[in-house]
Amino acid sequence: ADFELQLQHTQVAAAAALEQHTTAAALQLQHAHAESVAAEAAAVESEACRSASAQQLAQDAVREREKEKEREGEKEREMENAETQQQTQRVEREREGERLEDRE
Repeated sequence: ADFELQLQHTQVAAAAALEQHTTAAALQLQHAHAESVAAEAAAVESEACRSASAQQLAQDAVREREKEKEREGEKEREMENAETQQQTQRVEREREGERLEDRE
């Protein structure tokens, strides 16, 4: 009877120890999984930031190129206006010269 009682106590203690170790192992596994998920989330966030930065740089480059084209267009218009003005002045001088010749 003593032996059976001692055996029951040993079995209960072993079951409690096994349950405690199982619970500890499960908690460690949950913690490791949580760390893994957090690391993966950080990696995804980092990649998203890099992607956003690259996209922003690309948009900035496009805007800068558009501004450059606009400046080139303005320069062309200025040159065309200057050329038109020179032609107008040349024609006016020719007409003035013709008028002077007609007077003589």
